[in-house]
Amino acid sequence: MSSMGSSSDISMENAPESPNLPTFQADFSDTYEESEDEFITSDEELLSGMISNDESRQHYGQATSLADHTEYFTKSIANAMESLSLDKSLVAQAQLSGQINNKNQQLIEMNEQLCSRLESLKQQYECHIARTRLGTLERDLDNINSRIEALKSGAKKSVLFGSGKLV
Repeated sequence: MSSMGSSSDISMENAPESPNLPTFQADFSDTYEESEDEFITSDEELLSGMISNDESRQHYGQATSLADHTEYFTKSIANAMESLSLDKSLVAQAQLSGQINNKNQQLIEMNEQLCSRLESLKQQYECHIARTRLGTLERDLDNINSRIEALKSGAKKSVLFGSGKLV
């Protein structure tokens, strides 16, 4: 009979599962829901334990509401914002920002001064050097070039000396 029992066990294992097992499915879903509830409550217990470290909390181990969490985080942020180190860093940042803005303003003013000086130098160059001096220099260079060409080509007979030969 033991061999029969083993053959029936084998046949039961190979047989497809019947949908007539509602108790098994219900038990599985119940245990799954219980484990999920335990997981959620364990998170709530951890959060409530963290919140209970605050002196204003009188209850320990109880699940807290969203308003309690909001209040806790609001107080945490407020305490962080009021800290002395944050104030010191904000002061240092403000001073550095002020110094950078001052240097930037000085650079802008110096740039404007340089642009105005450059414009005045351009006007002075056009007025005093470009018109008169360069015109005179160009005429002198043309005169010198013509004399050099005359010397290169040889002496031309001039009207004053005529065509006479010196003996």
